[in-house]
Amino acid sequence: MTKDARDNVTLSQGIFIDSIVAGFAGFALSWFITPMDGAVMEKMSGIKPSIQSSLKDAFKTILTKPIKYAKLPQFGYVFGTYSLSYVAKN
Repeated sequence: MTKDARDNVTLSQGIFIDSIVAGFAGFALSWFITPMDGAVMEKMSGIKPSIQSSLKDAFKTILTKPIKYAKLPQFGYVFGTYSLSYVAKN
């Protein structure tokens, strides 16, 4: 966006646009961050023997049941954290 175009955007329009972009960015990142975060937690708690096995299971679920995966609370936490961080930063 050019400087002139940015001058014509009101505060509410800027917040709205940033919120939409933040939602897309948070949603896109959540598919990659959530499995990694879960794999580390499962390894450290002893639920899974290795990070690789946990990642394999998570990505299998993402590929076979993406809607079920997107409804997990962990996915929502990561999505919310990244989206709100983006809005706060911009």
